[in-house]
Amino acid sequence: GDDFEDNEKEDSNFDMDLGIATSLLKDDSLKVGIVVKNLLAPSFETTTTATADIDTTIRAGIAWSRFGFTFGADLDLVESDGFLGDTKSQFAGFGGEYNLFNMMRVRGGIRANLSETDDVAVTAGMGFNIIALHGDLALQYSDFNLGMALQLGLEF
Repeated sequence: GDDFEDNEKEDSNFDMDLGIATSLLKDDSLKVGIVVKNLLAPSFETTTTATADIDTTIRAGIAWSRFGFTFGADLDLVESDGFLGDTKSQFAGFGGEYNLFNMMRVRGGIRANLSETDDVAVTAGMGFNIIALHGDLALQYSDFNLGMALQLGLEF
C-alpha cells in the first residue's frame, strides 16, 4: 500500500469532443457522421519524468439500419501517438448488431490498427432493455488486448 501512495499523483483536466451526424435518406436508414475527439488535447504529468499526452483524433463513420439490423463502419482520419508516446494507432472498424423487438441486442465486429501493428481485435456483445432496466456486456480480444465491459442502468 505504501508503495502505491508514494507513486500516486492526482491531476484533473477539461476536454471536449465535437461531432455531427446526419441522415442521408428520408427513412433514416443511412447515416454518416464525423467527430473530433479530445479537441483541447490535454497533457498529464506522471510520477516519473514522463508526460501522458492525449492526441486530438478525427473519426468518420457510416451506418445502415433496416429490419432490426444495423451495420456500421468507422475510420480514424489521422494517426495518433500512443498514450505515453509508444505505439501509434489509426483504427478502422466494422460491425453489426441485431435488435430483437427493441429488447435484446446481439453484436459483433472487428477493429484493426492500420498503423505500426498488425493488431486486429474481434469484438462481441449483447445488451438488453426491459422497461426501465438496461444492461450491456461487451468483450474484445486480440493478440495484444483482452477487454470486457459491463454496464447496468436504470431509466427514470
